[in-house]
Amino acid sequence: MLPPPPAEVGCTWNPEIPDMRSNLLLVTTIVLASACKRPEPVQVPVRPAAERSGSGEMNQMAMQHAAAAQGAADPVKLVAKAKGPTARTVAELWSERTALKDKPVVVRGQVVKYNPGILGRNWVHLRDGTGSQEAHDNDVTVTTADAAQVGQVVTAKGVVHLDRDIGSGYVYPVLVEDAKVAVSKEE
Repeated sequence: MLPPPPAEVGCTWNPEIPDMRSNLLLVTTIVLASACKRPEPVQVPVRPAAERSGSGEMNQMAMQHAAAAQGAADPVKLVAKAKGPTARTVAELWSERTALKDKPVVVRGQVVKYNPGILGRNWVHLRDGTGSQEAHDNDVTVTTADAAQVGQVVTAKGVVHLDRDIGSGYVYPVLVEDAKVAVSKEE
């Protein structure tokens, strides 16, 4: 709203009636806005939910990530299974994943990939010599606050979560989260 005109102009001010300056500003804005070329809307293809989630087959991004985690096709030495009622091998985590959903597990394996400080956590890929690269059941991802080094044999105690979608195309069919990771004494 514009201020009233000075009294010496000899007119009365009525705030309900817009003056010519505000009308001119409005018309100018409309003309300029209509002259702008608007971009064509972009059609983004949406994949079916079965392809985006980790249910059934791993999606392509997860498969690429798993392949990167495995690095070269060098075999990992067979690591002794952890002890205790919740202990599982990597292959057992995959085969029993439905029954293990939201339950604590202990897994021992060799660190084949370590990414620190992503999304406030350290991401550790473990392999213990069980499972196969062809079946995609020889690698499990663990999130932790603890540090690890590639090549170390560690024991991880955490909770199994299934089909964890962390965004940007990363879906983990099996993820052991918030694990306590310690270097294993039995290497």
